[in-house]
Amino acid sequence: MITMPPAFAVILVEFNPTGTLVLSQVVLSFRIPFALVPLLVFTAC
Repeated sequence: MITMPPAFAVILVEFNPTGTLVLSQVVLSFRIPFALVPLLVFTAC
């Protein structure tokens, strides 16, 4: 239910779906270190 409204907004505003998908993946790739570093810290012996 949380992920559907942004998808519908992209469709309604008529953005390029492929470009929007690529842009979202780029943004998510910049967030990987913020999840990876704590994971490494908490699992290090």
